Amino acid sequence: MKVDGAPSKQVIHYFLQDNYHHVRFGYDLVVQAVAGTQQIICTFSSLTYRFLGAFEESLPEAPLSGSLPPLSVNSGDTIVIGMFSDPERSEEAFQYIHIELVSSTKNP
Repeated sequence: MKVDGAPSKQVIHYFLQDNYHHVRFGYDLVVQAVAGTQQIICTFSSLTYRFLGAFEESLPEAPLSGSLPPLSVNSGDTIVIGMFSDPERSEEAFQYIHIELVSSTKNP
């Protein structure tokens, strides 16, 4: 995982390689705080950052689950996304993403 951007709008580049299922998976997640609220806008898209040497390029890349429109969540909420499935074993992998605002000011 790699994080870019300013504290008010960050891009999280997430990737995973599953050698057991012979698949790789990744996405970009833009996390943007809504000023003056506890709301956060989360926008998923295809992975744009390439982690040199991190992926085995011969493995197929699982697509991001369906169409994920931008989500408005409250600080402290958890998002669940499907990562990939193994139809032969009737298994599906999910990722739970906990989203929370963290103050940038330090308490005395």
